[in-house]
Amino acid sequence: MILNNINQHHLKFQKKLNFKEIILKNEKISKFSRHFQNLRKIIFLEELKGDSYWLEIIKFLYEAQNLYLKYPLPSNYFQSYNKENFENLLSVYKNVSDVHPECANEINEIFELLNFSLNTDENIYLKEINHLLATNPIDSNYVLYLKSGSLYNNFVDIYKNSIDKRITIVNEANYRKLNLDFDYLLVLGCLNFYEARDFIDPKFKNLICFRHNFLPTPNFEKFNFKNPVWSRSVLEFKTNNAIEKKQIFIPVEEEIDKESEFIINYYTQNLSTGNNEDNENLREANFCKLSGNYICFLCNHKGIDSTQEVLQIFEDSSIKITKQEIDDMSPGDFVILRVGKSDHDLIELKTEEILKEKYVFLNNRKNLWKTNLQKYINLNTREILKKNMKNIGLNPSDANLRNWLSQDNQRLKHDNDFIKLLQLIGFDQKVSKEISSEMKSLIIAKQKAGRQVNAELKKRIFKDDNGIEEILNKGYEIYNFEGYNHSIGVFQIEYIKKDKLLKSSSSLDEAIKV
Repeated sequence: MILNNINQHHLKFQKKLNFKEIILKNEKISKFSRHFQNLRKIIFLEELKGDSYWLEIIKFLYEAQNLYLKYPLPSNYFQSYNKENFENLLSVYKNVSDVHPECANEINEIFELLNFSLNTDENIYLKEINHLLATNPIDSNYVLYLKSGSLYNNFVDIYKNSIDKRITIVNEANYRKLNLDFDYLLVLGCLNFYEARDFIDPKFKNLICFRHNFLPTPNFEKFNFKNPVWSRSVLEFKTNNAIEKKQIFIPVEEEIDKESEFIINYYTQNLSTGNNEDNENLREANFCKLSGNYICFLCNHKGIDSTQEVLQIFEDSSIKITKQEIDDMSPGDFVILRVGKSDHDLIELKTEEILKEKYVFLNNRKNLWKTNLQKYINLNTREILKKNMKNIGLNPSDANLRNWLSQDNQRLKHDNDFIKLLQLIGFDQKVSKEISSEMKSLIIAKQKAGRQVNAELKKRIFKDDNGIEEILNKGYEIYNFEGYNHSIGVFQIEYIKKDKLLKSSSSLDEAIKV
């Protein structure tokens, strides 16, 4: 019985289905799309893509394009919710000829077309859909398959009582839940707007695509329903096909004026070092000139720390905080730093709140094993330590030793390696395992504290409706964390010195006002 059901379901995929395109011609929509495409090309070629000047209008034009190409709504639908936005755009970009003359022609043409659209109730999709219904048998049934989104909801609200009762209106999620078969599936714009999987399990006999004449013709051969479904990996997950968000990148002038050059030369002098004990507190770092007359030294010391948190801003105004290698940073990146000499390390304070009474104990245990490691070196010399470490399969590089002795490090990455080192420097097996577990708890607490700080920073950025725009326009923004006497800033890098300097660890990874 089960095998029979599988065979019957498989036969469904062998059906020869009818596909038809109905080509729509609309001069206004064609011109709009052509000028919008030209505008995007100019912005890209002129390297204006990351300029916040364009954020508002590009977002608005994408909404207009979605309305024209993906929904059967009248052009003047913008009257009900977007006319005010359009009028604001007219006032903001009326001087585009003075600011960006290379884009003026396209902007003016687009505004003229939008102004026309706001005053017409033409709906070319519905006109063609009604014509199709009038020429087909009266007992036919239809699914109108629309892209999900606010425009879909608005269309349903407007037409739910007036659209032909033979048409079932669905979005992507609802379509995939349907268990019924239909005579006609109606899609708008282009097959490339939809997921290919929605056409693999056919719930229809006829697929009708209403396509504007300027949109590309899809290759329907890839939807060949005569091929066995099993050879098409229908159930294979392909995460690499996900659409990537596009990050905003604002180019920064790298030319340094005389005042900036003086500041750079003044602050990038290497420290004169004395004895070895002083050298232990020195770290390699890269000098950065930041927006807002700030500078910083980013720790870039192999084996200790070579990354810093950065803020990524995307075209949809979403943000992401991530760690980036200092060597990969360049002017235009937004780096996240504590500001000046904040009284406390905020992540450390958050860690203490998370661990409560365990905090002091775990830090004492961290200091205990590091003290034993330093004592071992003092008694036996580094060379003997390195030799003994090699004998037990550990990597005794100078970078590793610096990292392990650093207060920023809690333990070795792998349990077995850490326990081997602890036993080498004098701890028995039981205590070694206890310290290894304790340091893992300390790391987890610090990671949780870091996530909390990042979450609070994001909240502060989005607290103001114009938070992202202010960062892009000013190049920096500083946020105070009340109750902690601590400030964190987001700063755009204007210049980064690729040659490393030696600086005291206490002066690293903080924004300093000059």
